[in-house]
Amino acid sequence: MAGGSPMSPLSGRLARYVAGVRNGLSRDDLGGALVIALGAAAVGMAGGWIGPAAGRWLALVTALVAGLTMQLAVLRGMREQARRSEAILALTMALKPEVPLPVFSGWAVHPTLARLLVTTVFEQRPGMIVECGSGISTLVFAYAVRTLGHGSVVSLEHDPVYAEQTRSWLRVHGVSAWAQVLTVPLVPHRLNGHQWRWYDLTTVQFPAPIDLLFVDGPPGGLQRLSRYPAGPLLAQRLANEAIMILDDVHRFDERAIVSRWAVELGWRVIGSSSDHSAAVLMRTAGLVSGQGLGQVTS
Repeated sequence: MAGGSPMSPLSGRLARYVAGVRNGLSRDDLGGALVIALGAAAVGMAGGWIGPAAGRWLALVTALVAGLTMQLAVLRGMREQARRSEAILALTMALKPEVPLPVFSGWAVHPTLARLLVTTVFEQRPGMIVECGSGISTLVFAYAVRTLGHGSVVSLEHDPVYAEQTRSWLRVHGVSAWAQVLTVPLVPHRLNGHQWRWYDLTTVQFPAPIDLLFVDGPPGGLQRLSRYPAGPLLAQRLANEAIMILDDVHRFDERAIVSRWAVELGWRVIGSSSDHSAAVLMRTAGLVSGQGLGQVTS
């Protein structure tokens, strides 16, 4: 239909939707397009601006759109399950756990990220690993350093329940000697004129410079840019060629944190997890520790 008829905008939206299916848009994008199509159908029928024939045509197209969306969601789910299974199998073969690893669900790291953590340890052979937020990541780190016979892990955890759960896993798996979980409260820190709640470092002593820093805490919902303080507050404790891994970079805040660390600390992104949910960063060669931090007080 031409001349600006009511069907033209809807046809355009449907055409863009079909193109999106072909290009493999995310489930959220496709779900949004489906909502638009269904909403357009409901409004059109209720307003009476399309006739019975057009209404039947629109219902058919809407059913087709819904079917395509469901099919794509199923395919994506199958691919995701395959990625998880492959990563868990790789972890099991590399770490040879004495008892089955805990279930990767809830707040646990994704298996593909856990595989990245282990691979990084095997390739970089860090002597000192520090992580913000404990859990299955602590366990796989401990297994990795035990396998190498080199290195140690210190995990900062503000929640006593999570801390004890992680300690329990370490005991059950027989790797407590390789990892230490510290219950560290969140306290105010003032950085460049802004205040964050972050781990209280006044009672924390790291036995050596940090070679590998994994940032997966505090929770992102605690405050805006919740994990940003890890950069300025730990920069001076990092080894010269330290590696940093930040989880959840699919979220806006974490992407903003990566950008700020790059500008303020000179850290550059050198890689990511296979699902692009985590970023791997490295300090720029020759950067003076703490450069660009501005005012840092606790």
